[in-house]
Amino acid sequence: MNAAEGPAILQVEPLMHRECAALSVRHCPSLKRDIADGKIEIRRVARTRLQFAQLTGDATMEFCGIRRPGVVGHAKIELLAWVDKTLSWLEGA
Repeated sequence: MNAAEGPAILQVEPLMHRECAALSVRHCPSLKRDIADGKIEIRRVARTRLQFAQLTGDATMEFCGIRRPGVVGHAKIELLAWVDKTLSWLEGA
C-alpha cells in the first residue's frame, strides 16, 4: 500500500535467476514446502523499478542514533510486469 503510486508488489529480497532459484529449491526442503503451501510465489519478472523510502528524523534516530530526516532508506523492488509460474516450470530449468 505504500508504493509511490498506490498499491503495488514491493519486495526487499533480490530477484533470482531461474537456475539459481531451481538449485535453491532442490536443496532446501523448507523453501519447497513454502512454495507448495502458497507462502511463496514463483514469478517470471519482466519489468521492475526501484523505490526508495525517505526516512523521518524519528526513523533515523531509531535505526542509527542520529536524527537526520530525509535520508534515503528501505530500497525496494517494485514488480511492474510478470507471469506467475509453477514449481514444475522452475524445476525444469
